[in-house]
Amino acid sequence: MTQQQQDQLQELIQAYRSAQKATVSNSDIQSARQSFEKAVLSGDSTGATAATDALASAMTASLPKRLEALADFEVKAVGILRPQASALQQQLGNNRLVALLESLARGPAIAPGPGGPGG
Repeated sequence: MTQQQQDQLQELIQAYRSAQKATVSNSDIQSARQSFEKAVLSGDSTGATAATDALASAMTASLPKRLEALADFEVKAVGILRPQASALQQQLGNNRLVALLESLARGPAIAPGPGGPGG
């Protein structure tokens, strides 16, 4: 990979992640998640069920934009990496190449912290 490709790909990754943070921080999702957590921790099964419905609705509403952004990222990444992407596609196959592109977009897994699973 050339330095120019690395720079272009890094810029693309940063732009994608910034856009995803804005989508993920959707106040409807945060509010529904807090309601869910409050109901679960207070032992309110009915409230937790209602909160899961609200949370699912909020997440579903944001899903198309998130998938569109991912598709745009992957198309642009393939464009940047055209010669390498063709070789990788032959070597890995379509599914594994797309999974590789998705891993570039999402970055390394982060250990749970406060507010996350197990936090």
